Amino acid sequence: MKKILKAAAVMAAFLTVTAAAFAQNPQGKQENSWREKMMAEKIGFLTSAMELTSDEAQAFWPVYNRLEEQKEQQMRASRNAYRALSAALKEGKSDDEIAEILAQYTSAQLASADLEATCISEYGKVLPAQKIAKLIVGEEKFRRMQFQRFQGQGQGPGQMRGGERGPRPADRPQQK
Repeated sequence: MKKILKAAAVMAAFLTVTAAAFAQNPQGKQENSWREKMMAEKIGFLTSAMELTSDEAQAFWPVYNRLEEQKEQQMRASRNAYRALSAALKEGKSDDEIAEILAQYTSAQLASADLEATCISEYGKVLPAQKIAKLIVGEEKFRRMQFQRFQGQGQGPGQMRGGERGPRPADRPQQK
């Protein structure tokens, strides 16, 4: 019975994301297909890791999707602030100009931290604390899994064609 509920929760979550993805992209453009696949995989992974019931999944995923959109917007703002800071250094801007851009960067970083706290609070309205903790751990595990997958394709740092490793910089410690 528990397996059936888990499978139903995964299927409901998958259908929700798939429907949302097609609503946003009616032509089914190729450039978003990898993102859609990754998100579907992430939803299945997190649903399983969190051990969501179908009722929990139904309440949780709309909240999660809404907050993920906000996180993405905030990440863009942080990235833009970082780029502006980097460009200011390269262009040799004055200390006053850099101080202003640095304040924007700091503000973006603080807003990201505030959003994380808001997310946990919002998740607490639909899930118990233990499942929120499983979400946080599950997201990190999924991120690491995706990073390892990316590296395994020979496209990650230190990778060469065919997946073999290139020479290591002398200042980087050797892994054992």
